[in-house]
Amino acid sequence: MKRLITGMAIAAVSMTCAAFDPDLKAIEDLTLVEKYPAGSLADDPVKAERALLDIDTATQYLNKLSDYSWRRCGENFFVNSCREDIRRAKIRQEKRLYAIEVEAQRVIREDRTRHAQRKQAERDAKAATPPKPIKPVQSRAPEHDAGVVERLNERQEKVRERERQAQERAKQEEVNRAAYEAKLRDHEERVKKREEALAKRAEKRQNATE
Repeated sequence: MKRLITGMAIAAVSMTCAAFDPDLKAIEDLTLVEKYPAGSLADDPVKAERALLDIDTATQYLNKLSDYSWRRCGENFFVNSCREDIRRAKIRQEKRLYAIEVEAQRVIREDRTRHAQRKQAERDAKAATPPKPIKPVQSRAPEHDAGVVERLNERQEKVRERERQAQERAKQEEVNRAAYEAKLRDHEERVKKREEALAKRAEKRQNATE
């Protein structure tokens, strides 16, 4: 009996020594949090775009590492405890990445809106400038060459034609602008819904941990 108990004790110690210890610090890697602290993306859409790329890479790494650790927990005696630690660490990290993503999306969206408004203001200013009236050239003297007058009138007619075409282009730009603004509103609505969905998912996970 003593030998049996001793053997069980040795086996238990061996299992403890060989137990898988998940790297929670790697799961909750703070590299991006330190690289993009709150407010660091303001008025910098280029940096915001780079942050989104970094978040995609970090999310892929997080998923792979947590999945690997989840499977390795099956080697432990306390499987559920090991997996619960991983689950909580992953939720905390997802919240950090989500906060950076929300700020980056907002900065990019505001920059696109400003760009569209600036372009529209330029088009409006151009369309609001009335063309200068052109008077037909008339000969002021009987000896004035009639051929010169005719050529000048033809040139003025071409100028008026170009002005008419410019007005047509301005009207078409107005139509295109309306379509672009509708597309922009649709994009913002999709981003808003996605942000709400992510927030609900994070809240649901938070409630599950409490």
